[in-house]
Amino acid sequence: MKNLHKLFYKDYYNGVTFKLNGANKVVTSGNLIDIVKEGKSNVNPQLYELGGLDSLESIIFEVQYPGLVTGVGIQHNVGVKEEFMLGMHFNYTYGHPIVYGSSVKGVLKYYFKECYEGKDSDDLINDIFEGKLYKTDTFKSIYDRDLFFDAIICEANADNNVIDSDAITPHGGPKHTNKFAEPTPIPFIKIASGVKLAFRFRLVDTEDVNGKIVFSKDCKRKLFIKILETFGVGAKTNVGYGQLKKVSVNVIK
Repeated sequence: MKNLHKLFYKDYYNGVTFKLNGANKVVTSGNLIDIVKEGKSNVNPQLYELGGLDSLESIIFEVQYPGLVTGVGIQHNVGVKEEFMLGMHFNYTYGHPIVYGSSVKGVLKYYFKECYEGKDSDDLINDIFEGKLYKTDTFKSIYDRDLFFDAIICEANADNNVIDSDAITPHGGPKHTNKFAEPTPIPFIKIASGVKLAFRFRLVDTEDVNGKIVFSKDCKRKLFIKILETFGVGAKTNVGYGQLKKVSVNVIK
């Protein structure tokens, strides 16, 4: 697969010509790159391995229908017909779509209290997500903290697709002043349903000041899986996007 980051943010309009007409309006001609077609891929599962890191956790999830949306806040349009108008987050090196580790960390922190049944949730949140030693204001070394890496694609779906096209149709017209106005579709790309994502962590046992384990890394792993399967990740989860289902590592081809 070609580098989708380069194709989408650098080469997407290479085949399009822009000219001014007599009324000083931009007229376009030519064709956009077919990003969805270029997104067909046989992904090497070794890409999600991070060598040399102790206690590395790689948890594989399958993206459920209708897909996963990430990076839509990045504007991506110049007025060409049928162009994708919203952005997407890609890995800068090999160009696969990703979910930033900061986004994964944010989701887990936000829903931690809803899924954790103990009474010390605030202390655990400070330890796991803020890096403070349990029930203290002392910050731990980066080598002793839980780390959250980018979630990356480790297998394409059954149709050999990594990304797919979609559109939202907000009602109310361009300025949302008339709720009966004809909706204007906004096309965008998404991580296709059926794609497998590797969510990667470096987890450690949470210990008190005496070195006693109060929340093991295995408990963290189970709780993180519960949160991600319950609430999903990415944008537009309230309308069904970003839903995940954990799969066994041995199903990765």
